[in-house]
Order: sequence, then structure tokens, then C-alpha cells
Amino acid sequence: MRSSDPLPRAHEALSLLQKERIPFILLTNGGGKHEVERLADLSTKLDVQMKHDSIVQSHTPFADLRHLHDKTVLVVGGEYDRCQVVAHKYGFKHVVTPGDIFSAHPEIWPFSSVLADYYSKFARPLPQPINSKDPANSLKIDAIFVYNDPRDWGLDTTIILDTLMSSQGYTRHVVAQEQQCRSTESRIPPGRATTFVLFQCRLVVGCKVSSSALGSRRFSRGVGRCLGGRDWRREYGCQAAQDSDRKAF
Repeated sequence: MRSSDPLPRAHEALSLLQKERIPFILLTNGGGKHEVERLADLSTKLDVQMKHDSIVQSHTPFADLRHLHDKTVLVVGGEYDRCQVVAHKYGFKHVVTPGDIFSAHPEIWPFSSVLADYYSKFARPLPQPINSKDPANSLKIDAIFVYNDPRDWGLDTTIILDTLMSSQGYTRHVVAQEQQCRSTESRIPPGRATTFVLFQCRLVVGCKVSSSALGSRRFSRGVGRCLGGRDWRREYGCQAAQDSDRKAF
């Protein structure tokens, strides 16, 4: 596939593999849909029926992170709440999106006010309010996942930075630590708890035009610049993103 269009002879190639009973699996650095939905879409476009376990997407391995299934996770990227739905199907019980946070606290990134109607169509109530003065009763993010290419880079970047620079993952509880590190070269605040960041790594996205759109690896590099440069993955405990400049996860 290029963008949403089948490549020439894709149908013939896959049909031949099935006819000869040659096992195959589809690997893609794309995402944003559950594997069942993705296969149904591909089967229609390629006119080839495939089994549910014959595809691995960029975020398919996230389902195996069972130690985070009972934690509160932030899911970034994709259209509407599709990636949030995928995360729930993977077994994650407490899933928050930037749209959920914006709808509850639009002051966090007021420039997204032009998208307020869009977010209102799918935003869900937060499991906890955001209260920087009382972190024990505030929203706590234990992990951040980028399932698909972000649509609202400003909002998504702001919330990711707030979470990564927070104390113990309590969103917006960063003021005292920011003051401590402003006078130093490093932007990494002291005493920060590790928060996992797992990126879906596409440098560019194939489009129906001659040039390609910026993908989520460009997004991750932008986040990294805001966090102080090349060592941000190590400093912030970003395990799956360690080698994203050299290979996709």
C-alpha cells in the first residue's frame, strides 16, 4: 500500500502465496486501527482474505505490556478516539488522550480552541482531575504511547512535556522543579520519576502527492529538542524509542 492505495500487483503476489500455501505476514510501521479493522480494510482493497494474526502494526507489541494494563496511560495520535479504542482492546483499562485533557482543561493549550468542536465529539471524562496544588488527588500518567502520527502537534507536545517533566507523572506538577533547572544547561529537572515513552516511528508518511508528510519520528525529535537534545531518551527512560533514529520499533 502507498497511502491508502494498493501497490501494483499486490493482489497477484498475495494470491500466489495463498495458492502455494506459503506462510506470510504483513509488517507495517503504520497504525491507528486495531488489527482486525486493518485486516478487514486490507482484505477489501487487495481482494485477498487474510487471517487475523497475519499482520503486525507498529503498536501491536504494546498489547504485551501487561504490567501497564492497570495503570493510567496517555495515548497520542490518530483520528478521534480510534487509538484510545485500540488501547482498550489491547487490555489497557485507564486510557487518556490529549483531547480528554484539553476538554477538561482548555487553558493548558489555548491555541487548540479552534478544534474544540472536534474534541467534544469524542473526549471522555478524566479518571482524576488535574490539580497541581494537590498531586495526591491529581491525574497521574504512568506511561505515554504514540500510536499513530499526531494531528495536533502543539497540544500533544505540551502535554507530553508536562508529563515527562512532572513529579512522579502528576500532570502540571512541575513548577518548583522547572525553577530549579532554568539556570542550568540541562532542562531535565532533578528528582524526576521515570516515565516510559513508546513511539510509533515514521520519519515521513506516504501521501498521494509527490512529497511526503512529516511522521511521528519527526514529532519525537521535536519533543527531544524541547527536552534538551540527544540524551533525552536515556534521561527520560524511553525504552522502546532508544534506537528510533536507526530503526523502527
